[in-house]
Amino acid sequence: MHRRDKRLEHWQEPVELVRQRQPRQAPGLGTGGFGADVDQVRPLLLHPPRAVDRLRVVEQAVPGEGVGGQVEDAHHEGPRPPGELGAADSRRSERSHHRSERSIITTVKLSQLLQGVPVVEAVAADPEILGIRYDSRRLEPGDCFVAVSGSHTDGHRYVETALRDGAVAALVERRVGTAWPQVVVPDTRRALALVSAAFYHHPSRDLALIGVTGTDGKTTTTSMIHAILQAAGWGAAAMSTVDLRVDAQVLPNDSRQTTLEAPEIQAFLARARDARLRAAVLETSSHGLALHRVDACDYDLAVYTNITHEHLDFHGTFEAYREAKASLIDLTAASAPKGIAKTAVLNRDDPSYALLAQRPISRRLTYGLELPADVFGWRVASTV
Repeated sequence: MHRRDKRLEHWQEPVELVRQRQPRQAPGLGTGGFGADVDQVRPLLLHPPRAVDRLRVVEQAVPGEGVGGQVEDAHHEGPRPPGELGAADSRRSERSHHRSERSIITTVKLSQLLQGVPVVEAVAADPEILGIRYDSRRLEPGDCFVAVSGSHTDGHRYVETALRDGAVAALVERRVGTAWPQVVVPDTRRALALVSAAFYHHPSRDLALIGVTGTDGKTTTTSMIHAILQAAGWGAAAMSTVDLRVDAQVLPNDSRQTTLEAPEIQAFLARARDARLRAAVLETSSHGLALHRVDACDYDLAVYTNITHEHLDFHGTFEAYREAKASLIDLTAASAPKGIAKTAVLNRDDPSYALLAQRPISRRLTYGLELPADVFGWRVASTV
């Protein structure tokens, strides 16, 4: 009996696939796609890519303004957390029904997930992990629960409940009660990014990954880069405030987040890798950088539009905001090598250039309209 691999659930949730499944044939791959069946117990990395399901095509773009609100807490009151991404209760019940029937699954040992994660206090147990959850309300038996602290609530309040409800491990910044096993780490947000990447076998290492950040124009730039890659014959994926794209398939981003949480990002990149795409473009917000959502993304290019006074309610000061933006260069420079020169693409005309140009990286490209740059435009006129 074939059963779904639980690793694909993070991708199923944002794209609303249960309600609308229209598989298409991919050359030489057969029929399948998101939520593809698992035919034997083996790591996801070794699964043959499956054909991509036909996603709902977005006929009219949603304006970027007002869409990219940030949800910091998994258990906040109000709109659903980013892990659900607008999924209906009926579809969640259906997924739970399928999971309860699953007899063949792919698992990862806790010790494998923790490789590279700083650990303050370890446990002797090494359970098999079926999924990564930061929202205890969505937890399933066999999951690893990550207690994330936010501005409205603290995930540590739900550790004992999560372990009683079937979580086989919890990552915490401090021990909570006597429930066991708990793994104490210095920063659960960073740990969430690292274990999510490990759970999906570090998908960004098999893709040319481009990060786009800045105050203005991120979504437009992300979409343009994706279109250029597609036109050049590179299969590419893109995640932005407005939509998520896998090759030519497009679906709306209903999460209220420009940069999704780490498990959703890694699931998205894993789907791009398993669809045999060559590149991915991530619109990367200052929130996503500051909250470590992209810490385990192995970037190759960091593209900057501009940096102006924005999001000071979250960052506190303009200097902190600029530093969050600049950290994308640091992430890119430190990422796993893939035979691509780690590159920062900078706006020579923007005041942020002086700060960003000081960050060490293998290669730096500039563009502009006023100051001398590697890519310089002239005779620029509007055609509208």
